[in-house]
Amino acid sequence: MKRILFVPFILCLVLLLSCKESIPEQKLIKLTVAPEEFTLERGKTSQLVVSWLPTEVQGNPLFKSSNEEVVQVDDGGLVRAVSIGEATVVVKLFEKSAKAKIKVVKEGETSTVTKVTLMPDKLHLKIGEKQKIAVRWEPETIKATPQFSSSNTSIVTVDSQGEVKALSLGEAEVMVVVNNAVASCKVSVTEQIQNQMPLLLFSKEKSAKKSILDYEEQLGRKYTKGVLVQGNFAANAFVDKSLDIFPVVCYGLEDQELNPVITVLGKEPIQDCNKTLSLLKKNGFSNASTKTNSQGQIRLSASYDKNPKLVVLGQEQIIQESDLQPETYMILMFINKAGYPLAPREHDCISNVKDFPSWNVFLTKDTQTIKAFEESSGFRYFKEEFSTADNLTFMTKDSKRAETNLSWVYYVTKPDEWVAFIDCGVSCIDKADQINTESVRAWLALNGFSNNFKRAFSKDDWYYVWNEDKSVGVQICIERARAICSMQIVPGNTLSSYTKANHIRNLAKQYRLERELENITLRQR
Repeated sequence: MKRILFVPFILCLVLLLSCKESIPEQKLIKLTVAPEEFTLERGKTSQLVVSWLPTEVQGNPLFKSSNEEVVQVDDGGLVRAVSIGEATVVVKLFEKSAKAKIKVVKEGETSTVTKVTLMPDKLHLKIGEKQKIAVRWEPETIKATPQFSSSNTSIVTVDSQGEVKALSLGEAEVMVVVNNAVASCKVSVTEQIQNQMPLLLFSKEKSAKKSILDYEEQLGRKYTKGVLVQGNFAANAFVDKSLDIFPVVCYGLEDQELNPVITVLGKEPIQDCNKTLSLLKKNGFSNASTKTNSQGQIRLSASYDKNPKLVVLGQEQIIQESDLQPETYMILMFINKAGYPLAPREHDCISNVKDFPSWNVFLTKDTQTIKAFEESSGFRYFKEEFSTADNLTFMTKDSKRAETNLSWVYYVTKPDEWVAFIDCGVSCIDKADQINTESVRAWLALNGFSNNFKRAFSKDDWYYVWNEDKSVGVQICIERARAICSMQIVPGNTLSSYTKANHIRNLAKQYRLERELENITLRQR
């Protein structure tokens, strides 16, 4: 298994001793000298600063003046202005070379910078961070343009305005030359535990999708199609190969219980995932930990401090690098076991409205009779594209949404299996504790259902009620996995057992998925 190692680079200092070259252990890539061009008064000296990459290469640069009658340079890079004129000092190390151009003028012809001050003179940055170095010099009346250079451009870079950018772990030095004066700023780059967390947003609202897109764009993960997420399962995901913890995030998945899931692929192996655990703890999963189970497999688990039903489960999973995604060693699933958060209810329950579909009309199973009843009620209109010859969909009119507690009605007169039923969307409830209220019970009673209102099978979000002779029943429930509050009107005996009642719920879900009723509701909300 590959491991990512970050090796700090050691700052390459100005070498002032031997002029003999040593044999390199690895090939030199780059050689630089600072300043590259400057003016020096006759009789003055200035120190050249030399750096190279990789910094691990051991060697002593050679210095040579193109005209020793004008400029002389010693073995350590100290330049002495001898006479008026121009010369170039060539610096050589193995196969690489760099040049510094020097103009020598007579005494008093150019002003000498006596001191350069950098603010700050030490920097501690995290990978990806930027900071500008301010430069002052004395005398302040001298007009000059500072020249900036980095001793190791693989660790930090610096632009012509003095803005330093941290690229990788290690230490480097930013040299600043003002005329003949040199100053340096030591830069230490540490690991950036960037907020690479997914956006913990599970809603199906369009606004949620936009929030996710904006968040991921800001973070740098790009929307990518066909990313391998689990085994051979591919999905659309957000990918940034450069991220060192969570380079791949996939939204919009569900587990076998239809709970919403955000899947993350991690670069760390689960056997050594300290950065992953640190990131989770920093973002509200304070109990994040790994444990070895009885089969000898390491598992990661955590729950959200603010919502224990939001959990993280992780395990080893190796996916090889491809053009679309980096190599990853762990899969994490952020599961909202509370299901999808419901869209906010449109209004409080209207207790004095008779807006139920008619069970007696429904029993006729005559489409024209059903359509005529719905038209006479005035609340809903026929939605042909989400209907079949026998099963009819009616959506609430926009102008009536504030006058009714139902957002749709679906008459399933001929189901594919079992009993016929009516499925409804409830627009006045978005929390479980809003079901068992006086206003909801009054609404149900006004529409013919007041017999034995009770909680279903010890569930906080599922309630039953029957008509007077218990021939017809109503169940109202919060469907977290589908982000709705739904209501089914059914034959009374189907609410006699959990198996039967839950089967009706699942049938209703199936029909809704096929006809995309939830998506219509969410768009309208």
